[in-house]
This record gives sequence, C-alpha cells and structure tokens, in this order.
Amino acid sequence: MTLSVGAVMALKVLHAGDGYQYLMRQVATGDLPRHGRDPLASYYLAEGNPPGQWIGSGCADLGVAGEVREDQMQALFGERLHPEANVLVSAAVASGARVEEAIRSVRLGRALASYDNDVPLLHDLTAAYARFAEENGRRPDIAERRALKEETARHLLARTRPGEPTQAQVRTFLVDELGRVRQPVSGFDLVFSQPTKTGDLLWALGDHRVRVAVEQAHHEAVRTAIAYLEREAAFSRVGKAGIAQVDTHGLIATAFTHRESRAGDPNLHTHVALANAVRCTDGRWRTLDSRQLHRVAVSASEVYNAAWERGITRRLNVRWVVEHRGDHRPIRHIAGLPTEWIEGFSRRRRQVESVYDRLVADHVARYGTTPTRSVQLRLAQQAAVTDRPAKEHPVPLRDRLSEWAARARALRPDLDIATVLHHAVNTAPVPSGPVPDLDRLAAQAVDVVSTTRATWTVYHVRAEVERSLRGLPTGPETRHHSLVDDITDRALRRHSLRLDLDPGPVPVGLRRADGESVFRRHDDARHTSQAILDAEQRLLHAARAHAGPAVAPAVADAVITRLERRTVLDPDQRALVHAFTTSGKALSVAIGPPGSGKSTALRAVATAWTTTGGKVIGLAPSATAAAVLGQMLGIHADTLHRLVHTHDHGLPTPVRQGDMLLVDEAGMAGTRLLDRLRHIAEEHGAVVRLVGDHRQLGAVETGGALRLLHNETGGVELTHLHRFTNPDEAHAVLAVRRGDRDAANWYSTNDRLHGGPEPAVLDRLYTDWLADREAGRTSIMSSDTNTVTAALSARAQSDLRTKGIVEPTGVPLHDGNQAGQGDLVVTRLNRRDLRIARGDHVKNGDLWTVLNRNPDGSLKVRHHVHHRTTTLPADYVARHVELGYAATIHRTQGITVEVNRAHLSRHATRELAAVATSRGTTENHLYLPTDHIIPLDEPPLLPGDLFHRHHETQAAHRVLTTILNHDTTEKSATEQLREAQDHPFSLDTRIPEYEHALRLHAGHPDPEDWLHTAVPHLADTILTDPAHPALLDVLAELADHGHNPATALVQAAADRELHTARSTAQVLHHRLTKTLEQLPHTTSASNPYFPCWLTPPPDTTDNPELHAWLHTTADAITYRVRTLAHYAATTRPPWTASLGDPTTDPDTWLRNAGQIAAYRERWTIPDTDPTYPAPPGQGTRHRAHTQLTLYLTTTTDRLARLRQRVQLLDQPVQQAQVTTPARHWASPTIGPKVW
Repeated sequence: MTLSVGAVMALKVLHAGDGYQYLMRQVATGDLPRHGRDPLASYYLAEGNPPGQWIGSGCADLGVAGEVREDQMQALFGERLHPEANVLVSAAVASGARVEEAIRSVRLGRALASYDNDVPLLHDLTAAYARFAEENGRRPDIAERRALKEETARHLLARTRPGEPTQAQVRTFLVDELGRVRQPVSGFDLVFSQPTKTGDLLWALGDHRVRVAVEQAHHEAVRTAIAYLEREAAFSRVGKAGIAQVDTHGLIATAFTHRESRAGDPNLHTHVALANAVRCTDGRWRTLDSRQLHRVAVSASEVYNAAWERGITRRLNVRWVVEHRGDHRPIRHIAGLPTEWIEGFSRRRRQVESVYDRLVADHVARYGTTPTRSVQLRLAQQAAVTDRPAKEHPVPLRDRLSEWAARARALRPDLDIATVLHHAVNTAPVPSGPVPDLDRLAAQAVDVVSTTRATWTVYHVRAEVERSLRGLPTGPETRHHSLVDDITDRALRRHSLRLDLDPGPVPVGLRRADGESVFRRHDDARHTSQAILDAEQRLLHAARAHAGPAVAPAVADAVITRLERRTVLDPDQRALVHAFTTSGKALSVAIGPPGSGKSTALRAVATAWTTTGGKVIGLAPSATAAAVLGQMLGIHADTLHRLVHTHDHGLPTPVRQGDMLLVDEAGMAGTRLLDRLRHIAEEHGAVVRLVGDHRQLGAVETGGALRLLHNETGGVELTHLHRFTNPDEAHAVLAVRRGDRDAANWYSTNDRLHGGPEPAVLDRLYTDWLADREAGRTSIMSSDTNTVTAALSARAQSDLRTKGIVEPTGVPLHDGNQAGQGDLVVTRLNRRDLRIARGDHVKNGDLWTVLNRNPDGSLKVRHHVHHRTTTLPADYVARHVELGYAATIHRTQGITVEVNRAHLSRHATRELAAVATSRGTTENHLYLPTDHIIPLDEPPLLPGDLFHRHHETQAAHRVLTTILNHDTTEKSATEQLREAQDHPFSLDTRIPEYEHALRLHAGHPDPEDWLHTAVPHLADTILTDPAHPALLDVLAELADHGHNPATALVQAAADRELHTARSTAQVLHHRLTKTLEQLPHTTSASNPYFPCWLTPPPDTTDNPELHAWLHTTADAITYRVRTLAHYAATTRPPWTASLGDPTTDPDTWLRNAGQIAAYRERWTIPDTDPTYPAPPGQGTRHRAHTQLTLYLTTTTDRLARLRQRVQLLDQPVQQAQVTTPARHWASPTIGPKVW
C-alpha cells in the first residue's frame, strides 16, 4: 500500500523478504574506491547511488551505524532479526548454542507471521536454509542464499519439467513462484522528494557549489523530518488489540539517496526504510504503532517541505513564486527557471509510464491473464528504453549531468544554462525584520484549518503553521522549531476548544513518560472552535424557528396538480414541496440522493413560492452547480461564496424580504458559509432551503452541517429513485450510499464490476466507452484520480488525431497534455473577468470545444451547453485548462448520461462510489485495479534474500467491499462533541482498559513466555501462525480466572496429537476455550450490575495505586451498567421486548436489562437491532455471550420468568406448555437459538 502525502513524501509498506531490495539497487558497489582517491572524482564517477546510512536513535540499541550492508538489510527487513544476525548466530553456535536458540536470541520480538502459502518452492527453500544452518553452524550469507535459491529451484524444475533447466528458466521460475508468497509487514518506506521540480533542476543543471547546496538542504530536511517522527511516531502498542500505546527507545531506519527516476529524469530523493521493530522501555521488542505513523505523515511531510525551503533559501538565496491552483493549495517554485525546463524534465517519466501501461494492457488482451512478475520486469525495462539505448550498468553522475544539460539546451536553445542559473541564485534579499504577531498567526492557522474540517488535531494545526511561516524570517533552525511549537500551542489553547474529556489520572504503570495515559494515543485530542459550534447552533435554531412567508397548503397542492399533468410526483416529492413552501420555517432541509426526482420537486417549489410575491434565488457551492440549478429552474443562480462576499463587502445583494435562498448540493457547503447565508436571510427577511445528500462527496470546506440539521430537526428524504431504467439498480445505488455489502454482490452478479491490473482495466474502460459512442449511446469516462483522468483524455485525443478529427498538435495544458482545434477541454478555475454573452463567465468545470489556437498560446473556445464563445488567455490555458474527454468523479456530479464508466482506485471512498454508480440511467460500470503491477522502480535483479514480496490479488468484489467500508462522511463538531464527552465512560472503552490493567496488576508475564515455558518445541511455530493472537488471549483469560496458563497449555497439547494440525494455534485455542468455558464465572451476587463475564477487582494487592484505580474503574463500570438499565426501562428500545413488563419484578428486570445493555454497549450493538446472534468462532466476545446466557438462565431467573408467564395465561391447562418458551425467553435479547 502507498499513501501519497502531498507532493514531497510517500509512505509505502515494506514486506518481509525482498521489500527492501529496491533500496539496495544500483548502489555504488566499489567500481571506484571510496577512499584514497579524490572525493570529488568519486562523487561524479562512481556508477550508482551513494550507499545507505543507518539513522534513528533506536540504532544505538543494535550497535549499528554508518553504511548499510545488504546482509544487514536482509536480516532486519527480510526476517526481523538483528542486523548483525549472521555474526551473532555464528558466535552463539560456536559457544555451544543450538542454531534455533541462536536465531531466537537475535530475533527482534515475535517471529514474523508465516501465512499458509501453498508454494512448494517456499517449503523447499525453508528446509534448505535450515539444513545449511545445521550443517555449518551459522546462517547462509547473501551469496550462499542466492546459490541455495537457484539450486533448490533447479531441482524442483527438474522434477516437474523435462530436460535440464537453463539459468534464465531458473531465474524466471524463482521470480514468479516466490512472487506468490504472502509476507507480513516488516517496515515502511518513507520517500522524501524535493517539493518542486525547480529544486531538481537547480541540482541537475547548476555548478558543483549549487549542487552541493541543494543536496545539503535536502539531507538536512530529511534529518529534521526524521527527528520530528522520533518525537511523534516512535511508539508501540501492547495488550489485547493494542489497547495501550507505550514508549520506545526510538526508530530504527536506513536512508538511501537516489538521484534520478528510472525514466532518466533528475529526481533527488531519499528512501527512509523504517523498521517495523522498536525496543520498548520494558526491554521487549515489538512492532511500531503504524496507525500513529500514518496519523503524523502529513505533518511530517510539511516539516520536510518547510525545512527544505529554508535550507535552499539560506544556502542559495533564491526567490520564490507562488502558483495558485484554484481549490488546491498553492505551490511555491524557485523563480527564474523557464517553464519549458520544468515541463520538459517531467514529461519523460509520464511517457515511460504510458508505454509500460500499454505493454501490460496488450499482454492481458493477448493472453487473458495478468503478466507474471518476470514478464512485468521485462516490460518495465522495455518501456524505460523505448527511446534511448539500454545500459547494463548504472550511469555515472558525470554522464547524467551532461545528458541533462543537453536536454535543457534542446528545450530552450536560446538560453545559456549558466546565465539562467546565475540569475536564479543569490538574487533575493535576505529575509529580515520582526516575525509577525504570533497570536495572529495562531488565529490564522485555526481559521484556515476550520474552513476545511469541523474538528482537528495538533497535527492539522502544526502542518498549517509550517505552511504559514514559509518565507518569514524565523531565524536559526532551533528558533524556527520553537516558533512552530509556540504558535501551535497558542492555536490550540487560545483559539480552539478541546472536545474530549480528560478521564482523570491513571497509575504510574499506566502512564507514558510524558505523563499521558497509555490508553490515549499521543496527541490524539480533537479540537474545534467556538465559532464552529456557535455556527452549528445558530443553524439548528433557524431550522426550528418559524419566520418568513408560507404558501397555503391548498396552493401548493394546486401547483402539484398542474405539474402532474406531465409528471407524477411520488409521496416524498410532494412532502418536499410542502416542507419547503408551507412550513414557514426560517430554514428547512431535504436529502435528495442522485436520481431521486429532486429537480422535479424543486420546480414545483419555485412555482409555488412565486405565489407569495417572493422570488427564488438559486445558490450552490460551485459555479457549475449553480449554472445547472439556474437552467433547471429558470431562475438566477450563483455561488454561495459570491453572495456572501458581496454582502460582507457592503455591496448590494439581490435578496429581498420574502425571498427563498435555495441551496443545491448543500452537503458540499461549509458550516461557516451556510451560517453566513442564514445571517443574510435573517437580515433581509428571507428563508433558507437546503437540498443535498450528506452521503455523497463532502464539503471542500467544513462538512457535517447538512447531516446535523437532518438528524436533529428532521426533514424530507427522497427515497424513490427515478433516474434508472432498472429498479434493481436504484436499490443498488441506495445500498452503496449505506455501505451495504449486498451492493457489491449486485454489481458483481450483474457484470458491472471489471477487475485486473490497472493498465488492462483502463484499456477495457476506454474500449467500452468507445463502443458506447459508436453505438450512439451517451457515455462518460471518469476516475477518482487526476492522473487517470488525464491519461484517458489523452488516449481519446490520440485516437481522434489518428482519424484526423482534431488537430495533430496543440498548446500545452495544465495536465501535461496539449489541445488544438477540435479538442474538448475543461476549465478548472472560475474567472469572472472572462465574460461570455448574457452575463455568464468562465467557470470551473465548464466543458468547451476548441475552435482555434492562437500563436500566443490562447484558445478560442465554444461552450458545450449554451454554445457561446470566448477566448481563454495563454497563461490561463497553461495553468487551468485540461483535456475534457474524461472527467474526475467530482466533476461528474450533476451529469446524467445513459452509461457511466468509472475507474476507482484502491483509495477511493464510499462517497466517491455513490457518485460513480449514479450517473448512468441504464448502466453504471466500475473498473477496479485488483492485480498489483510492479512499479517502474522495481529491481530487475534477483534478490539475495529469503522471499520475494507478495503481490496480493483481490477480486473486484472484495475491492468494492473495501471501498464501501471506507466512509469519510464528516460529522459536525456538535455530534463529535457529544461522542467525545461520552467516550471515556462508554463500556467499549472502559472494559478493555479495565481488563488490561487487571492483567498488569496480576503481574502476568507476556503470554509468549507461557508458550516458551509450556511447549518450547512448538512456540516458534505457534508464534508465526496468524491465529496466535487469539490463543494468547485465551491464555490471558485463564490467568484472569486464577489458573496457571502454562499448566493448561501442557494439558491441552497432550490431549491429542498435534503434528497433523494445519494450524497448531487454532487447535490449542479450541481446546483451551473448552477448558475456559467450563470454569464458573466469578461475578459477585452482591453486585448484580457488574458485567457477569468480567473478573471482579482483586481484594489484595502489593500495588496500592493500581489496586485503587481498578476498584474505582469497577465502580464506574457498575454505575454505567445501572444507568444503562434505567435508561432502557425509560426508553424501552426494541431489544427489551422479551424482558416483559419492568413493573412486574423491577429488580430482576433492571438487573437483566443492565447485563444485556452492558454486553451490547461493549460490542457496540445498536439499539435498533432487537436481537443479535452469538458471534461466530470462540473469541472473547463468544465467551462473554456464553457467560451472559448462563447468567440469564439460572434456576432462580427461570422460575421467576415462569411465574410471570403463568400469571398471564388464561387456561391452566396451558401451564405445562410454558417450560420451553420460559427457559428460552431471555435469550433473544442476545441472539436466537443460543441453546
């Protein structure tokens, strides 16, 4: 998995095996001595990249430093062993240790999980390595591993294929077979790239002084970012499900600097391979808390970005220019470098990637299968040398510099490189003067963050503070970091409100070094602002208030009747018309999913409202959506921002008393913006009506307001979809909005899902779209990524050029393509100064046909809808115009076609899928990349490690299911505040914390120790089994009940043989679960509101502080359960139906209701679910379910319920028939058929 973080850092998972190998690729290998020669000559003449270096404070625990060797990478990232494992194992064996013991002694934590890989070569290799170790008393080194790998593959091939295999066949077999092996995560690759191409150009074309300055700035920025990660991400997690976040001794990493892309473009970047192993403060080795790493990734990227810019400015005194990109964050470039160089040195990689994709797609089309790994490597190499000769060895930097200089001269023959670079550096005045007011910067940071989200963490604020300080005189690095910390602290303390409650102090054993509870993630507190909360409350108040005119219900009915002469309205549409026109409310909302007949209902609303003497003013978050709304209703429509800006600057607005401000796509409007609109309406005596879908793409600004208003104050929801010719498709679209897994089944069984390697998937998408066009059907291509959208448009243009329909050349566009006469283009930035007839202007998302291109780079274009023309200036074309044959999924909102063909990446969200499945009236197809294709930078070499990285192939059905589970709908600050206030007291929080502390108090050893004590011959095998965590949980629960887990484990292992088990961990888990279930539960009868499956707090202790905390927490849990019981008695949710009348036996009813409510809250079962079956498997929840069932069906309870039922029977003869239902009566509250 790769997570892109801005333009400067990417976070990619490294897998055990050869996940590290590409980092070692093309490292300078000693063609020229690194010592004893001129260092400058070595720098320019060495063939390859500089050797990797050990970094991170955790390296001190391992005693490693300096250059990285391949055997060290193999041990750490390939097998999670000490980097010097070979040396240490050999020494231990020489001292008399067995090989297995020696390897265990150098393992950094648990053995890597071993998945059930049905790959014969894997089993043979494992055995070969083990034999070598036994025979030689040491582990094989890198060269010996390669020899064993080839020898094993040769023998296996000889057994399965006739003839002696060639060396090429052996290597191909190794690559393909080991590529099937699934491997666990062994690390993370953080790729730090310079944030602008101008930095690479300075490095590639400048003299030695400039080149060294750029490298120093880059390396210093990397070190700064790693130091930041050491502080913010160097944590691990312990306990069940990683309940506790604990401190470590720091990160262990290697840094490899590469100088170019595979395509041959200059690209100075550093790969920091972060080991998934950290030494905790208790001395144990554990895995890194990867969720924390992902949380801080964006802010770490900004730290690098800001440090790089400061370093470049300080060393070369360059000037900076800002490129604004509409809704996107602006980009800062080094001034003075020609655009042709910037574009030209970025184009070749795109060309190589395009060729590679084409080769992969052709292979799939020809053979019907994804190319094997070895074929992928060959295709990648073929793509890289399409227009230049292949080179067998890495090219010295000297030769690359000459090549890049020649390319620069070819791109701009009229320029002298040295002169351009001379004017680009040492030209800016040194930043000076006082730093702006820190409190103002803090308020500004919160203001910016709060326009894009309802709540935020310290990392969001810190990233914005880093951006705001660029170009300001912040002084030395230490002073800069101090300023960032100070401003961030002010932003959170003075200008933000913390949402979550402090649950109170915890004992020393449950605290990290910073004093925070281990149960809270480092710096995970969420904040909002009083302004956001106040805005939400004002909107809620307006939605409950009655103000403004109202249409008489009879008048609204008359309008509906007239409209129904042409179109029949469904009940939801009629309700919307009445809610918007007859309610008299100051603000009303309606939820309208795509295709639900919103347009028809709104036309009736507009017609009815005019009877009041007022007018309807159409508004939308974007200019394109406003234009669509205006055309649909025949009214004036504009953007929300335009109206608010006009009002706030004291300019005349079109709003009058009695008007209706009708906002379409309101789910994409920010809370603060909607609140400003409410104020305008209130000031002028108008009303506000919001229409949108809170389950579609969210707000560019702060989201959650529409959802809040709908949930809190009600409103109409259109549930009948009219757009689709197939009613089943309408139901499928609604299922997508809900995230229902059945949606994936429908699209799969109806041939709407298309999976495979991405190049082949996109090839099929384009081919299918072309067939639609040729068949005369309206069809659209779309994608959730700009890159794919541009590639699909480029392919469509290429075909049209081949057919002579559009001009064969054109002017450069923003997306890297060109546009000439006849091309379809889209504008991406609103420009009100570019006027069109009748008061219209150029808008973001407008589609145009190019009528002519002018010598200065401008384009004369015709609008795709109203056919009016305008001329787009050359600078606007270069920065804000793209090819328009395909569209981003965001831009397809509001578009209706017969067939929609959408590409969704693996990072797509449910909201994107909701739009992608609702544009087509007859068919909506999804094209999903399922088969991983190696990147262009994959090593062409045979790795010298144990395994190849596993490239998992998922069915398209599974990919879509994952997307549907990825819900990014933002909740309002008000909703998050309520949840945060309740979270510390909720049982799904309290109980896991209590159980963890209980085990800490008991002084239980690490469950792994029980395995090594009881079954040492099985321990390593069990710990590599993915099922082992469940086994460790059972052992811990046995200890909770006062039993010796090691003794129980010995007995379970001796119960029956284990050598035939496919999973020893699963078999032992099953046996020990049976033992655990036979134990009596220990709940005290004196505390009926303490969850019956939990162990009560201990009576004695040698840790008074922790003992007191456990009793306090147990009391809090009891209080919560009692509260839940009384709440259930008051509200009577559906699941209480089987408990009968609470007034008959209040104590028993409350006790049983409390236990059931505790179970439901612990496992977050919603109140709307009246029953819940026993969970599958034999995990902790299953055992709690069993204990609860036993508790509810004791003899006393059964007799009490029997007496209760007997009293309700009219015929005594029926009394004998009560036994079975009475015995079973309470169980439906947990699940049916639990007996």
